[in-house]
Amino acid sequence: MVGKNIIPMIETAYFEGSGGQNCPVPVFDYGETWCMEIPFIVLFEDDMYRLDRIVVIREA
Repeated sequence: MVGKNIIPMIETAYFEGSGGQNCPVPVFDYGETWCMEIPFIVLFEDDMYRLDRIVVIREA
């Protein structure tokens, strides 16, 4: 969860992947916060994705 006072608008979010293949992270609007829903199976694919951070692209 990320407060909209920190990031007012989110365009997209993803985990960086090896070989240029990123894993998209769905973002949902929960009123005053954004919820990023991480697919559970991705947590087992730590060799394919960099799971120590989520890249968030905000709208300008």
